[in-house]
Amino acid sequence: MRDVDEKGVHLVITKHGKSIAEVQPVLNKRSGQNPLKDSVLKQDDILSPIDTDWEVLKE
Repeated sequence: MRDVDEKGVHLVITKHGKSIAEVQPVLNKRSGQNPLKDSVLKQDDILSPIDTDWEVLKE
């Protein structure tokens, strides 16, 4: 676990020769960057009601 944190290596855990889990370092831990920053392409008011009828309500 220390190597994963300090050296950034990936660790594969096996059971009877088959991979069952992988341990990897946290992304952007040291850089302080947000990996989702600037990933929102459009931002509208998500709390206000919409003016569109849903198809399920028309039946």
